[in-house]
Amino acid sequence: MDKSEHLILIKSNDKTANVKWIKYNPVTQRCDVTYNSGATYPFSYNSIEWIKDPKTLDPNIVRIERNNKYFDNIQDIRIFIAKNATYWYIHFADGKEKTYNRNDIDVSYTCLEDPESQKCLNYLKKLAPLNELKTDDGELMLQKQYEKLNYVSEHSLLAHYLNPSKRKMKKYQNNLLIFPFGSNESQFEAVENALQNQLSIIQGPPGTGKTQTILNIIANLLVVGKTIQVASNNNPAVLNVMEKLSNPQYDLGFLVAYLGKDENKKEFIKNQTGLYPFNKDWELLSEQISNLEMIIRNSTELITTTFSKQKELAKLKAEYDSVKLEMKYFEQYLMEMDISLQSMKLSSTGNDNIIMQLWQECNQFNEKDRPISLWFKIKSTFIYRITEWRLFDRSPFEIISFYQKSFYHIRKNYLCDNISKLEFLVVSGNEQPADSNINDLISYIHYNNFEIIQSEIRSVFDLMYRQYTKARIAFLKKHNRISRYDTENLMYGNIVELLDKHHDLSLEVICHQPLYALIRDTGLLNEKQERYVKHQATHIDFVLYNRISKIPVLAIEVDGFSYHKPGSEQYARDLMKDRILELYGIPLFRFPTYGSGEREKIELFLMDRKS
Repeated sequence: MDKSEHLILIKSNDKTANVKWIKYNPVTQRCDVTYNSGATYPFSYNSIEWIKDPKTLDPNIVRIERNNKYFDNIQDIRIFIAKNATYWYIHFADGKEKTYNRNDIDVSYTCLEDPESQKCLNYLKKLAPLNELKTDDGELMLQKQYEKLNYVSEHSLLAHYLNPSKRKMKKYQNNLLIFPFGSNESQFEAVENALQNQLSIIQGPPGTGKTQTILNIIANLLVVGKTIQVASNNNPAVLNVMEKLSNPQYDLGFLVAYLGKDENKKEFIKNQTGLYPFNKDWELLSEQISNLEMIIRNSTELITTTFSKQKELAKLKAEYDSVKLEMKYFEQYLMEMDISLQSMKLSSTGNDNIIMQLWQECNQFNEKDRPISLWFKIKSTFIYRITEWRLFDRSPFEIISFYQKSFYHIRKNYLCDNISKLEFLVVSGNEQPADSNINDLISYIHYNNFEIIQSEIRSVFDLMYRQYTKARIAFLKKHNRISRYDTENLMYGNIVELLDKHHDLSLEVICHQPLYALIRDTGLLNEKQERYVKHQATHIDFVLYNRISKIPVLAIEVDGFSYHKPGSEQYARDLMKDRILELYGIPLFRFPTYGSGEREKIELFLMDRKS
């Protein structure tokens, strides 16, 4: 019976090739099965299943695998759907044919049945000839490879890129990780991420252990029975990996096929003996394997904990250095502003969040030009433990400066204490500026060397004002019954989202930045403008600044209509502020609370900085 058109199951076994005919016998109420040999045997009706009219499947849209071997040269596929299972009839180009239970084969479909994926691949094929890299025989390498590409598995990485909206990247679960080639923290993390994700990009300058990381990835894949392809645009890189694996310490060279050029392939095939070297040390009893797994698991946990503490310590040390440096700039700022706090006893213990809370509340007195209330003084002394009562004889502006200086001392002591607790760990290296251009890097070097550069504007005190911004936003959320505050909250959320989206620009945002803290040299201003800048309540709602150079790059103001309407006193001050920022080369966006398109305008500004 034609196996491409019929499937006969007798007691769930495929007998199609052996059966000539089946006929129901009403006398015995059984089915008489006649075999090709001529013999006839009766079977109960329910033990026979005869499936006809199979579904035809194009062999070009699937790849079929069984026991880790792919089926090649498939000419025809028919699918039979039985009561309890599905069967695939496969006819090969050499005339062989066989029917498989669908559960016994692995099938993957091409993603190119999706029109969007096919359209994208066609576009890439058209671009391929533009790449002039050639093979040894002078053919365009990329074009040649694309010409062969008529099938892309739906599970492949390429399928995701051909239509990202339809397919998501796969995530894999890591089992026990091994590091036979050694590892540091960044290498450990790279191996862990590489084995969890479909695609990983590992970057690093020469000598940072990229080859070591590759070897550890290979080792972990070999443990779970995977085949690995190592490719490079130059032979020495691949040879380096091969030589490391062939080292007598590991003796894994027999697992490597050095391919690439045609002569390498021929040489590899020529040297095959069909035998693998036998090493008794590789044989482990099940009990030994269990003990080894337990040792690996415990070691991994210990390594993870150690690396975590090292990372924490490195961060604390980096912040400690940043705090000390920013304190220098702050002392310089106090001197330029003619503020002396030498006789005041600074708060060096306690919670820096309390200092931020006091700063926020004191700022309300400063903005409204009101004296400090008795209740605030009592609360500061008895609840927040600010014992310097003479402080309240000063102006709100000087009191805020005292809180700002206290913030640095508290933060410095906190970091110092925590560093001491982790000091038993040995780490090296500090965080380096990333994603920066040469101008940012030069500014970074100047800033970190405390080089006094003649400039009309000051660097942003980002450690202090970043924490202040968090406290300010928390304050605004508590007072969102005031529409202006609510609008500031929304604007802050938009800015944070956009900076996160364009993180490669290395920008941060702070809010409520005093203008006097930004303008160092008032020589460009007239007398009225200078008075306005030095007024303690004059501020910018939001400042975007480069976190490497600490230089402001954009000011943003949020204006309520009734308070900032044309002809009002505030409107005149707005025009003055606009002019001042223009004089000092700081771009400004002024958004009314009733307007729209703010997010788009900010994003356009960010995009322009990339070009």
